Amino acid sequence: MSDKKIMYKTGYGNKIEPVEVVKLTACFVTYIYSWNSRPTESRVSRDGFFDTWDEAKAFLLERAEKKVNSARRTLELARADLGNVKGIKPPTA
Repeated sequence: MSDKKIMYKTGYGNKIEPVEVVKLTACFVTYIYSWNSRPTESRVSRDGFFDTWDEAKAFLLERAEKKVNSARRTLELARADLGNVKGIKPPTA
């Protein structure tokens, strides 16, 4: 039986990666990762680390939905601006 603690790290490119946790506090995670085929420890903020793969996926899904909603709002504002510009009339003398 193994005493390894595995957590799931979200990163760039919407990836979910299992990592071996060495130390865990309320604020930080120290985990093992391979860089140039050598295991290395890294101590980072606990943001983006989850106990289960499903929690990590839910986090990524919520973040992607927020991006889509923000883009929709930006598009709405741009369309309103376009409509205002199209409605501009020349001054009457």
